[in-house]
Amino acid sequence: MTVGYAVAAAIVALLLSAIHLLPFLEALPQSMEHAYRATMPAPQPATATESMARVATSFLPYLHGRHWKAGFEWFDTGAAGSVILALALFAVIKLRTKTTWFFAGLALFSLLGHAKWPPLVALLQKIPVLSIALTDRLSFGFALSLCILAALGAQHITRRAAIVMVGLLLILCIGSWWALHTPLVEHSPQRFGHYAIAADLIGLAIAAIIVASPNPRTLVPVLLGVIVAQRAVSEHGIYKSFALKQAYPPIPILEPLKTAQRPFRITGHGNALIPQTAAMYGLEDVRGFPALTFNRYFQTYPLWSKHQPVFYNRVDDLTRPFLSFLNVRYAITWDRDPPPPGWREVARQKGSILLENMNALDRAFVPETVRIGGLADLLSETEFAKRAIIEADLPTGDRANGPGRVLIREQQLGYVIDAEMERDGWVVTSIPAWKGWRAYIDGRRVRTQFANHAFLGIHVPQGRHSVELRYWPESFVTGRAITAATLIALLIAGFVGGRR
Repeated sequence: MTVGYAVAAAIVALLLSAIHLLPFLEALPQSMEHAYRATMPAPQPATATESMARVATSFLPYLHGRHWKAGFEWFDTGAAGSVILALALFAVIKLRTKTTWFFAGLALFSLLGHAKWPPLVALLQKIPVLSIALTDRLSFGFALSLCILAALGAQHITRRAAIVMVGLLLILCIGSWWALHTPLVEHSPQRFGHYAIAADLIGLAIAAIIVASPNPRTLVPVLLGVIVAQRAVSEHGIYKSFALKQAYPPIPILEPLKTAQRPFRITGHGNALIPQTAAMYGLEDVRGFPALTFNRYFQTYPLWSKHQPVFYNRVDDLTRPFLSFLNVRYAITWDRDPPPPGWREVARQKGSILLENMNALDRAFVPETVRIGGLADLLSETEFAKRAIIEADLPTGDRANGPGRVLIREQQLGYVIDAEMERDGWVVTSIPAWKGWRAYIDGRRVRTQFANHAFLGIHVPQGRHSVELRYWPESFVTGRAITAATLIALLIAGFVGGRR
């Protein structure tokens, strides 16, 4: 019966999450990250030495962030602190309920996944989606399980918990001595955790003393205070939060952009304007720094940027024509004179310069000609204002396009394009063509094509038309309906159950 309730609860949780899960499952196969992990060799199980190192890192905070000399880098850690670990062990030993066994099993599963235990890695590789997952991150599941178990242990704490704490203290003392002296790791100074060992051992000793002579009214709050103090010491304090204007104060060099005609994109030259910074100022950085990168967009990187294995794709040459197609109207660069060809200086602040691209194309435009082709044609193209590459079920080759004039403006969930076409033709945009974009011409839904390999293209007939582009994936509509129906069913069931 209990297993049945657990399965039912899991199904309900999935149904409630459908509004998020279905769009994610639709977007994932379109991403560069999925393509990369699907084609790379399957995750390999760890050797016995590496598994031991991964497990030790989650119990001995001294090891977190250290490089191992056995040929592998440092790992994430599931360490939650010695006091939490002791309370979690006490909960499993004393309570022995189905709840504690469940979270103990979840903790063990997460720890083995983090350790890349060969049987578990082999099992996960047979499960869709999880086959490309990074099991290293299961260390966080281990820490979460320990915290839940510790909360359960604190609710039923007795003096016997002090025995568990003392026993664990002896084990951690031996383990810490080994960690300090083992030749398997580099013992160079770390940027954090200078007092990790002291916090771990002294904090647990203090907790054991407190539990051995408990005052039932203050025991749990005092233990919580010990845990907070322990983490503050071991992690060198806590992350501080600041108001947005303190972390990202107004920058004079960006003032001209407040009156610039939108939409437009911006970039940094080299390592200027670290990605995500622009978003804090309401600007759209063409480089982006997303969790999922549209794979077709990624395939255009050679035309305008230098892909970095870690961090973001770097723009080193502002004269690349594809930047103009991408609606990159502004760039931040360092002090240089004169500006690169096609750019002019707009503002200057100390060693930084704001440049404007005089050749930037609008977010939507009508090229002079189109070529029915694919990525190979795009990689050899340089005149993007004159020619666009369209993927359509038509004979390959060049053909005249339009002419026409368009004006694009942003609206909620998308854009509106006012088009005036002298003849039929394609309107080309630099909007990445994730599945889920819908196009309407005068209220009538029409198909879109891939333009310049990764972007939205719409064939617009002769005359004046209003073209609406709206991002509204079918997966979101379906997921929203499932989530809403499940929520309503739960409310009805709760009301009926309450009446009974």
